Formats: sequence, C-alpha cells, structure tokens
Amino acid sequence: MSEPNEDRSEAPMEIQTELEQLHTQCLSLLMKSQKSDTPADGTFRQHLWNAAQELDLLLDELHIPQGLDLEKGHDPAMAQILYDFVVWRYFMPHPTDDPGDILATGFTPEESNLGVFYQFGRWFATWNRLDEETDRAEVKAQVLLVITREKDGGIVFNEV
Repeated sequence: MSEPNEDRSEAPMEIQTELEQLHTQCLSLLMKSQKSDTPADGTFRQHLWNAAQELDLLLDELHIPQGLDLEKGHDPAMAQILYDFVVWRYFMPHPTDDPGDILATGFTPEESNLGVFYQFGRWFATWNRLDEETDRAEVKAQVLLVITREKDGGIVFNEV
C-alpha cells in the first residue's frame, strides 16, 4: 500500500488550496449578504450559496482520505490525516441544506480540545462542545465519534 499522503487527493495541492480560498470567500460573502433583504440580494445570495455548495461537495471529495487502512493500528501519519479530515468536516464552515444558511462552529479545534486516537481496534475523534451550556454533565458536553470506512471507500463518523 502506498503512503497515506500520496492518495489524499487527485488535485494538485495548490489547486486544492485555491479552491479552499474560493470556498471561504463565497461563504464570507454569503454571511455579509445576509444583512440586507432586497430581492436582488436574495438572488445574489442564492447564487453564492449554490457556488459554495458545489465547492463544498468538490472539496469534501478532495479531503476524504483515500487508501487508508483503518485497521492497521496507531500510526501518527494516519492520525494526522484523520485529524485534518475531522477539522474539515466539523470545524470549517459549510453551507447547509437550506439555501443561504451556513453551519459554522465558531470554535477552533484547539479551543475544543480536538483529539484523534486509536484504541480498542478503532479510530476515534473527540472534542468538547463549547457551544453547549456549560452546566451540563461532562459526558454530554463532549463529542465522541467512531471513524469507519464505507464499502465505497468513504469515511463515516458515528456518534457514540
């Protein structure tokens, strides 16, 4: 099997970086445009949201780690690849299914104490829910996900 980093995407890294910047700019413009409600702005927001949605789908494919053997055991390189993918999926802003809406956590992975680890023959991701009420029990204020692979090669996160 090849090194995990070699199979991460089919696009050259500089193209992926530019696509990520364009995605971020579309989402930023979409957030700024939400402040006005003229009909022209509604059409503009719809086009921005459509562009952000398409870029999101493309970037999701580019971020899905390919060629990883999740049963291999602990490997620092694999842990970093999975960490990066969790950051993309859960900590970066994404357009929602509702046109014009954006899902953004407002917290960094570091602030949320994100960790990715291998234990009991599986990969896990965990972090603190900083947007939840702080008086809740500690176990309910954390996210714990099991990372598995679908038959088609995609990565699946199942909450524990």
